[in-house]
Amino acid sequence: MQFINRFTIFTKRILIKKIYLIMLLSLIILTGIYVILPAKKQSTDIKVGIYCEDNQLYYEQTLTLLAEKNSIYTFYTVSSEEALINDVNSQKAECGYYIPEGFFEAYINGNAQETPITQYISPASILSSAVNETFYSVIMQ
Repeated sequence: MQFINRFTIFTKRILIKKIYLIMLLSLIILTGIYVILPAKKQSTDIKVGIYCEDNQLYYEQTLTLLAEKNSIYTFYTVSSEEALINDVNSQKAECGYYIPEGFFEAYINGNAQETPITQYISPASILSSAVNETFYSVIMQ
């Protein structure tokens, strides 16, 4: 009985305040809107462009590992370095990576500093460090 009395008192205290009612109603409305949205609109699609001039076999393996990673990022191949820069500047891609010729061989031999990967970001890019973690963890594999 004491529980019911306390529940009633706390409920009355909450429902008396207009701001609490507005917050409760907005939570219910926003939840309803989210449930109604199609699944595609509920998910995140963060695109990351990659342009590679190096060995296609290693590059294909890298793309396969990135796809298997099941991250929130969608990695796609770009036809040229200029197209990569344009995608990043137009914010079609969150960021972009340019893999120069000879990178994979140099990395395997322990000389990755000779041909570093270049990351392109726009001033509006906020996820570049998080994308770096995913991208470089796959390359380390």
